[in-house]
Amino acid sequence: MQISFGIIVLALISVSSRALVDQYPMSNAQLWEAADVVAIVEIESGSYNKHHEYMQLSARIIQLINGDSVTSIAFRDQLSNGLADKLGGKYLVFLRNTGDHFEVFDTRNAVIELLNPLSLAGPKELAETLEELGHDASAVEYLGSKPWYPESCFVVSAHCKCDSVALKYSLKKLKNEAYIEPDVICY
Repeated sequence: MQISFGIIVLALISVSSRALVDQYPMSNAQLWEAADVVAIVEIESGSYNKHHEYMQLSARIIQLINGDSVTSIAFRDQLSNGLADKLGGKYLVFLRNTGDHFEVFDTRNAVIELLNPLSLAGPKELAETLEELGHDASAVEYLGSKPWYPESCFVVSAHCKCDSVALKYSLKKLKNEAYIEPDVICY
């Protein structure tokens, strides 16, 4: 009885530590410099590799932010960090080319789930609606007239500030606008 309990405890510690600790924490600037592709993508299909614990995903590129011009991409997402796991889900992803495949960096801020709120009203009305619902309206970022919002801010997660900073940083880089990252520990 005592041995099996110890094994269960070790398994739980192993699983929870993988989910909570970045293997290689990186700032947004480091991630941007190291990434071969930074894009907002929509997941079209995926499969799980149980033996190696990763998802093999295919995605349509909604907005290429940095990297070679492509309209779709296949990549691997390790299960130890932010996971692009929803069919039809939209994500900001930072990918590296390993030579034979693309993969998400093993750091929490390399995959950020995004919401694309309907923009029937203007930015002011969207901000007011989010605030009325108790959400952080300052996390909305626009790409043209299209608003993007970190999902972690909608569910009021501890990751909201970090995710909104990564989104803002990436879109400012796309627009060649200066942006100084606030002093927020995100990784």
